[in-house]
Amino acid sequence: PGDGSVVHDSLLVFVAKFTRPGCGMWDFKFIETALVSFTLPDIKEVKHITIKGTRDLPIHFGHAVFETSDFIYIYGLGKKGPYVARAALYSLTEKWEYRAENDWTSNVEKAAPMREMDGSEQFSIIKLGDKMVYLTQMGSFSKEVYSFVSETPYGPWSNGTLIYTTPIPFDNENLITYNTVAH
Repeated sequence: PGDGSVVHDSLLVFVAKFTRPGCGMWDFKFIETALVSFTLPDIKEVKHITIKGTRDLPIHFGHAVFETSDFIYIYGLGKKGPYVARAALYSLTEKWEYRAENDWTSNVEKAAPMREMDGSEQFSIIKLGDKMVYLTQMGSFSKEVYSFVSETPYGPWSNGTLIYTTPIPFDNENLITYNTVAH
């Protein structure tokens, strides 16, 4: 599961579909992004919809979302860093726009990372006061958690600040920090 949102009387949750081509612990491959809707308050699954254009995409959208009055911003990680798409708030399965260098495009192949960096697959985008905050763990298994700030939900992101280093209580290579998110 990725991030989600409540729209009208439904809980909408993004999910990343994966396959296991091998049997190793990290042996999995991304297939596509889907959206699962649930009724509220009883949380019963209603629909499972694949998001068009996400099959075999090198960006795993849906790990973070942020809503405004007009759009829901859908974030994902690709090889060069975090990316953002947006859709009309009540049309999440319809046409998405992707942030390119300085504008929005309907062509996902023209999408550009919001910031070139090595961050974790899952992260958070939140509003704090009048600023947007991007919270991420640096690299795949880094113990370092950073925040970046922006005026908009799509960047540019600046002022990278180390805000926490996960303590490992004893020397154990099997303990890791994984996909830090805000709660």
